[in-house]
Amino acid sequence: MQSTSVPTQDRTLFRLLWSVVFGAIVGGMNSTLVATVLPALVHAFHQPYDVAQWLASIYTLVQAVLVLPMGRLSDQIGQARVFRIGVWLFFVTSAAAALAPSFPLLLGLRALQAVAGSMIMASVPAWLALRYPPDQRGRALGTFAMAVYIGLSFGPLVGGFLVARWGWPGAFWINLPLLAASLLLLPRSHPAPASQPVRVDGWGSALLAVTLGGGLLGWSQGLGQGWTMAAIGEVVASAVAGILFVRLELGHPDPLLDVRLFAHPAVRNGNLAVLLNYVAMFFFYLLVPAWLAETAHVGLSRIGLMMTVTPVVMLGISRWAGGWSDRRGTRLPTTLGLLIFAAGLGWIAHWPDRPLWLLVPPLLTIGIGLGLFTAPIQSAVLGATPRHRQGMMAGTLGAVRYVGQALGVAIAGALYTAWSKPPGSGAGAFSAVLMVATGLALLGAWAAYRTTPGRLASRPLAEAAGD
Repeated sequence: MQSTSVPTQDRTLFRLLWSVVFGAIVGGMNSTLVATVLPALVHAFHQPYDVAQWLASIYTLVQAVLVLPMGRLSDQIGQARVFRIGVWLFFVTSAAAALAPSFPLLLGLRALQAVAGSMIMASVPAWLALRYPPDQRGRALGTFAMAVYIGLSFGPLVGGFLVARWGWPGAFWINLPLLAASLLLLPRSHPAPASQPVRVDGWGSALLAVTLGGGLLGWSQGLGQGWTMAAIGEVVASAVAGILFVRLELGHPDPLLDVRLFAHPAVRNGNLAVLLNYVAMFFFYLLVPAWLAETAHVGLSRIGLMMTVTPVVMLGISRWAGGWSDRRGTRLPTTLGLLIFAAGLGWIAHWPDRPLWLLVPPLLTIGIGLGLFTAPIQSAVLGATPRHRQGMMAGTLGAVRYVGQALGVAIAGALYTAWSKPPGSGAGAFSAVLMVATGLALLGAWAAYRTTPGRLASRPLAEAAGD
């Protein structure tokens, strides 16, 4: 019996991993794909560009607000169930979006896609951490991280290709075969879902929505369009709601976010490192393609090919880095990864007005750095979290990622606009803004170094407390 159970378990884990890979690619790709097809959507629905841009913004905003509640839900009813519902919802809303006859309906369907995406992104890291043994956890998380980055990086290239051949609906049809593959590969047998009853922290969810939603809207409007009374009011409301949220969760018997987890250095500093990494990364994703298209006059197809260098390198690094962290601990790969990422950003900052091929080495460098960092930092944070809180922490990491994405775009855009106002100063502004990103990556490396060192990160809080 034992000789057959091990291969069966291996096959189940193999199917599980590839199922979540396809789901993660769709989730990541839809964060960047729609931005590429906005000109076609503006023309099709006769909407101003700033209105049509909500099709991209609402996806990030809704996920930032919901990914933590979805992580908590996955702790309560099971990660497998939340993931399956998320994939089915994404499938149905993608098909409906491709057939949408009006802009308001399409916007509503994008919001529902974001709900589905938050279910996928919140459930997967905790599910993998629970299903895989500790000495394989980093490698599995590395594969998941690689899939997310592939989706993020290939989104613009895929979007441009689809619109050129099938129009804007192609950006939604492309989701269907990937999601179908995810559902077909999803194993039928899973561990029983958590036996605890489902309890909705309504006030906590509302305060979290105001904290994240108001903060992201306020900072984005303030940095991009100026500090109007509305933007200031949104930021102030966000800060007040955040304070109330922490006070509420500290006294709640079944909190949406157990803020006491942040007493552990791996949780606290790991989340900070993730935030700084994503802010710096979206400086890179915003500025480099825009500079290539608008100033260097590089064609969209060549830009897409150039920008695929980074995820291709990550493809080869992420799973290896996860396995390395399983054997040697998480401190070295996370710290070294962000140091290498910072070096790549600083390298690109000195690239403008030089031959295009000189951009390839720093893009390779960034791919190496991100590949080293991403899976081990998730392993460090989840490894320091009690098992019954891992869905919660996976949702927290997801929320931190979306906040970093939104802040990176808002801050980079505002700085570049402010620093490039004198005619002919674009190259200087490009370099200066990327040097800011370099500094953020270095701060992230410091935070990663401050996480608990050692083999397999550290013991979970529950174990350390003797529970």
